[in-house]
Amino acid sequence: MKLSVALCTFNGELYLRAQIDSILKQSLSIDEIIICDDNSSDGTWAILQAYHILDPVKIVIYKNKENIGSIKNFQNALSRCTGDLIFLCDQDDVWLNEKVEHYVNYFEDNSKINVLCSNGYVINENNKTLEVLTIWDTPTILQKSNEKIDYFHSIAYCGNIATGASMAIRKDFLQLCTPFPNATNIHHDEWIALIASIYGVFKLIPEKLFFYRLHQGQQVGSISYPIEANSEKKITSRFSKTDKSLSSLKRRVRKARLTYKNLQLWTNKNDKSAILDQILNYYKMINRELINHHPILGRFFIIFGNNTFNKIINKLN
Repeated sequence: MKLSVALCTFNGELYLRAQIDSILKQSLSIDEIIICDDNSSDGTWAILQAYHILDPVKIVIYKNKENIGSIKNFQNALSRCTGDLIFLCDQDDVWLNEKVEHYVNYFEDNSKINVLCSNGYVINENNKTLEVLTIWDTPTILQKSNEKIDYFHSIAYCGNIATGASMAIRKDFLQLCTPFPNATNIHHDEWIALIASIYGVFKLIPEKLFFYRLHQGQQVGSISYPIEANSEKKITSRFSKTDKSLSSLKRRVRKARLTYKNLQLWTNKNDKSAILDQILNYYKMINRELINHHPILGRFFIIFGNNTFNKIINKLN
């Protein structure tokens, strides 16, 4: 099995060396590291050139002529990878030495899984490990309430639990996810996880196999919860299929609406109609639950919060 890493950079000089070094020190070696820089203005490109000189065959670097944004840049990097298995990689994290080996073993033992994520540690700018709960703890926390996580329900209706920093994808499956659409409020990692969950080929494993860095310069960082008495309850409320609180039902209404709009842009037309019908039916059902459990506030939210989308639905019926 040939192994690739798709690494995207942009003004990442502060933490880039630690990330690349952690990839090069893996117990199971990576065959190629494809790095696409989004026209950095700091010392990032010089760092990449130095690594490329050390191993020009394994470490291949590209620099965009202009800034195209992280989503398009990751699509660019992924398209250049030639491995059977591709690891997505951010510029500011650190991998545990056994991460690649663990993922490869899991993929070999679970042939039906095409997209894999793992749990991870959270560190700060000074490499201190933070004692927090994260969205990656969701499957374990739900199990404590005797509820098994439904990945499609979670990603489509509750919130994303997949992080590109921990994601690996089989190259054969990648073509179903690309090109990434110009969708609303969804990043490439969530998009890949959403498509994989539609087909039941997504998995998040509980092992902590990387260090996710929280710092001021990152694009996305709202993945953690402080450890407090009600922290697990908050996560359960957010991702449970059975929670009927006003905030939970409102979140699922909004997310279903957004998922519907985004999947309208999906290019795989053979499956799209059935999936859109499924989401539309769920949207209607969760609206009814919102009104049943919260008659006054629920109706107010639906009338004033979803007016535009309801017009879209009415045209489809």
